Amino acid sequence: MEVKNIIAEAFFTFNKDKILFIRNFLPALVTLIVIGIGLYSIDIESKFSPESQEFGYIPLLFLCIFAFLIILAKSIVHTHRSFILNEHASIKELFKLTRRDFRFIKKFIALNIVMMLVGIVIMAMFGKYLIELAQSTENQAILFIIGLITTLMTAYIWSRLAIVLPSAALDHSLSIQSAWNISDDYSAKLFIGVGLLPVITDLIISYLPSFDSHIYTASIAFVWGIVAIIEIGILSLIYKDITEDQESTV
Repeated sequence: MEVKNIIAEAFFTFNKDKILFIRNFLPALVTLIVIGIGLYSIDIESKFSPESQEFGYIPLLFLCIFAFLIILAKSIVHTHRSFILNEHASIKELFKLTRRDFRFIKKFIALNIVMMLVGIVIMAMFGKYLIELAQSTENQAILFIIGLITTLMTAYIWSRLAIVLPSAALDHSLSIQSAWNISDDYSAKLFIGVGLLPVITDLIISYLPSFDSHIYTASIAFVWGIVAIIEIGILSLIYKDITEDQESTV
């Protein structure tokens, strides 16, 4: 399937059942609200008794972030399965952590570790020249191009390796190395469909006027949320395309 058709299908699938995909993120939203209320309560209490703020606040903050990321990963698992399998999870299933969720989290952590190493390698190879070039010019266009090139390089690698995520969501066994090898013939689709979408979104938002407003902040977060769901959908459908192609050649 051509990449434009895959992108169109992801948009169509989301638009056809928006409630389903938004509901998949209900646990993450509830967790975020609970954490927000809890941290706000601690902040209010600290104003009345400042000595209580110091002990344990930072570890608690990291624990909250970790808990939110685990629940968010679970929401992503269900979203992959909704796009590929048309699965409608019950409310109980949405809030119940399973082995599948933890396998997905392991893959997600491994993927991010690999991407950090990739970033180190890119900086080791080109960092010196890029820094010298950036320091030798005040031309904003050149600085923008430098940043864009490094971002696109990272996005290309991420998009090819990211197929381990829908694989884990479907209980398939796919290593990161295998993902790189398998995605070779689909690299253009993955880069256009998965790698470019967040980059383009970020560029568009960066040129929009910003406002010091909770409504504006919530609106931007909502836009990013929709973009994330569409990107998960595109990645899911490309992975489905890959598995179907492989099955047909066996």
